[in-house]
Amino acid sequence: MFSNLKNCSPAKVTAFSLLFFLLLNGVYYQIIDLNIEYLKAESGVFLMHAAKSPEESKAFFDEYVYSAYHAHFTPVVFLAEYYQSKLFATCETCWYWRQIFVASLFMSCIVYFSIRLSMTGKELTHPNWQRNLTGLAIAIVFGFQPIISTLIGWPFMGIQFLCLSVSLFSFLYLFEFTQSGRRLHLYLALGLAYLTMHIFGTGLAISLSVLFTATLLITLKWSQTSDDKLTLVKSLIPVFVVSALTLGHTYLMLKGELHTDAENVSFFTSITRYGAILIEFLHTSLRYIWAQGGCHQPEMRGMETDSIYGWGLVIIVLITIFSSINTYLKKPSDELLMRISFLTLPTITLLLIVAMITYRIQSEPSHNVIIGYINTDRYLIFSSFCGLVYCLGLFLRSNIKITTSVAAAFCIAAVFSIAGNAVFMHKVPHIVWPEKSISHEEYWNEILHSVQANPDHQNASWNQSMSVVTVFDLTPLDFQALIEKQLKLQNSAESD
Repeated sequence: MFSNLKNCSPAKVTAFSLLFFLLLNGVYYQIIDLNIEYLKAESGVFLMHAAKSPEESKAFFDEYVYSAYHAHFTPVVFLAEYYQSKLFATCETCWYWRQIFVASLFMSCIVYFSIRLSMTGKELTHPNWQRNLTGLAIAIVFGFQPIISTLIGWPFMGIQFLCLSVSLFSFLYLFEFTQSGRRLHLYLALGLAYLTMHIFGTGLAISLSVLFTATLLITLKWSQTSDDKLTLVKSLIPVFVVSALTLGHTYLMLKGELHTDAENVSFFTSITRYGAILIEFLHTSLRYIWAQGGCHQPEMRGMETDSIYGWGLVIIVLITIFSSINTYLKKPSDELLMRISFLTLPTITLLLIVAMITYRIQSEPSHNVIIGYINTDRYLIFSSFCGLVYCLGLFLRSNIKITTSVAAAFCIAAVFSIAGNAVFMHKVPHIVWPEKSISHEEYWNEILHSVQANPDHQNASWNQSMSVVTVFDLTPLDFQALIEKQLKLQNSAESD
């Protein structure tokens, strides 16, 4: 099968990898019996309202779609999720394959990103099979870890996979702009970065980091040229346009989210929290790759110590970036400009994400609020993603040649990643995350059976708490429209 990777274009390899990952993920998660948590949190809320009439769901649309929801203003994507909920309802198979598709798409984008980044600026028309196989193996190593598997289990997190996929292309085109100088690559990088804001709220950090890095690259290019300054100045026009769009979108995200009457923690406390969140993000992201210690709940007793290490890391990375810029100003080269871009882009993205979290919790006096961010897959995936981009940049733009031995090493790592993740998902989640061992399909069928036997809405069957699967304070009565609709279909099928 891998012989087909010889001398294929990156686009063909990506298409092949998408089919490969659909098959691999589809079979893999069937074997480890992954439960799809379609009743969990927002996924359950979307299901609940998708069964209602548009008139009954007006409050839902006003809160989730037409205004900012927890600083996420993504009406198009939320509408798409709403209509998928209406179409799929409680069909676990449909949700399963939707999640397998978005995860496979994300992993295929990693393949494309890796191959193109290794070729950028080099005289290559087609990558060799070692490059293609290495890109495929890198995607497997990153894609088969507990943090990805747990996100696949929650349908609402399909949005995050989509956001990260678009982010990869935005980053790639900005990296290619450093070599080609083509404004098309710049337009694509800026446009895709802004698009992430329409997919997920964290897209704000991605858009701002791409804007900052693009401006930096244009400025550095401008300082070292005497012939093409006007063209570079014109390149700032899309930067200004996307900056205006980003600011406008940020206003819509924050509108209604600001609570001026809330008592905020001190500035020093926020600074301390910032450093602690940053270093714990990176630490926990690394732990999630191998699930070291079974991902036990952390404690915040050492927050001040963590913060010192976090701010130390910030200073080290910033000094590295400034040193690279200074070297470029003395002796410019396209390769050094590329190095500056992949040092700056993921770093600024991560620093902005941590800043957004620090700002979000500034009205929470207890430091334990941090635990929900540094030990939760939906937040950690972004720090893992930034680490992936950073490491791929360092490796793929180094002097290391991608030989058969290198490809073989990555393939071995990929095999053991698949095996290690399978063992973890089989042995650990039911201990540290017992709710993930609950079959939502069986749970929902039990609800249907119990309320069918007791149709009185005052009955305990209708008022039992569903928090064990939904997280939110919901009962079957909240899902009344969906329950009655499905019971009616069942009775109709039985009478036929």
